[in-house]
Amino acid sequence: MVRRIVTIIISLVAAAAVYSCTSANSISPEGYANQGSKTASESAALSSYEQKEKLEDTGKELLDLLDEENWEDTADFFKELAEHFAELDEDGMEAFEEWSEEMEDEIMDKKARGGKMTIKRTAAFSRIKKGTFKEDDGYFEFTPGGSSIKVITYVNGKTVTITVTNGAESKAYEVYSEHWESSSDWDKKYYEGEEYEEWDETDYVKIPSWINIEVKEGMTVRANWKANFKFTDSDGDGKIDLEKDKAEIDTEIKAAGYTAAAAEKYYVQKGESFASASASFYKGSKLLVAAAAEGSAEVEGDMEDGYKVTDPKKVKGAIDILGKVQAKGTIDYEEALYLEEKLDPYDSEDKYARNLARLEECIDVAIYYDKKGGKQAWIGLEPFYNDRSGKWGYDTVVRFADGSSYTMEEFFNEDNFRSLLRALESWQKDLEYYYGEFK
Repeated sequence: MVRRIVTIIISLVAAAAVYSCTSANSISPEGYANQGSKTASESAALSSYEQKEKLEDTGKELLDLLDEENWEDTADFFKELAEHFAELDEDGMEAFEEWSEEMEDEIMDKKARGGKMTIKRTAAFSRIKKGTFKEDDGYFEFTPGGSSIKVITYVNGKTVTITVTNGAESKAYEVYSEHWESSSDWDKKYYEGEEYEEWDETDYVKIPSWINIEVKEGMTVRANWKANFKFTDSDGDGKIDLEKDKAEIDTEIKAAGYTAAAAEKYYVQKGESFASASASFYKGSKLLVAAAAEGSAEVEGDMEDGYKVTDPKKVKGAIDILGKVQAKGTIDYEEALYLEEKLDPYDSEDKYARNLARLEECIDVAIYYDKKGGKQAWIGLEPFYNDRSGKWGYDTVVRFADGSSYTMEEFFNEDNFRSLLRALESWQKDLEYYYGEFK
């Protein structure tokens, strides 16, 4: 039962994350304000070769900043912590089992009367007993008290403290319900040896305003994760329904000198779903990657069976890597799909080219450098005629500010980006070697 409630909470968080929040960094879905739609001037235009070099150098620098040597000490700590818990036997972990069973009883309210069973489950931090699990020679003991959940253990002779705290909770929102009445003896349900002709079952969740998990080794904070949650019951029905309501989540994780932050928002307006998301990744104070996106779509499904995006409409997005390479774009999926279906490969050259130009207008994706204005490269569509089939088709191309143009395959290939691919291969091998040591 606990697993089911946990699944409900995870589903809520995941659904909001997938479909949804406010910007976690300075970049917006439209990119930086100074990087408009104008092409870089002739004097500022970089050749395709110069841009290839810029992309490779930036990619290799990013890999260096993500090198395993930068975070292996923290990773080693967490591996040793995980191994320590794995070595403890069932008796040593019995305190957690007893606490879990007690929590299951706390979240469930059940009534049985006149052949009817009513069960209400409420997943909430306020229903979880707070206190400290402390290890002593391989055995944990639980001491109730306080406003947090703590786990104190020992790794390599050092005290490790894991602390979970949370903010104020919302009211209880319904996430699942089943109201059932038997039509025959065969339909009766059984619970703890008793039979019931009617059965009401409802699951609720109280959403905390925030959750924080801190992991300390001695006085050193090895990692800290915080998530803020905001849910708005837009139609006031007391239920969580992402086809009607609004959800916001923002998170921040700090570990090994890195900081990852993300923010997301999801809401529905006039039957259409809207989402925005942003993320940033730092090493110390150095921004490695910043990204943001927003879009709209039709979404089908429910909390019980999951949600699915069915008809994307329009999407905007932007990314910045090390402040050296920026890309941004808008894609009108709905119009592009419509126009692509209208393309007739047997049209005349002029008519096919005109319709393809309309399709290209739906795809506005460009690359900039060093946060400067003036686009240096952008995506385009070029028609070609196949003499053997007698039909028109088109290639996706990269057009450069210096006037050159190449197909995606011609520009982004193994030969052009050999040094970056080698750096990536070396980075992957380092990771495989590092993790292989712990198999």
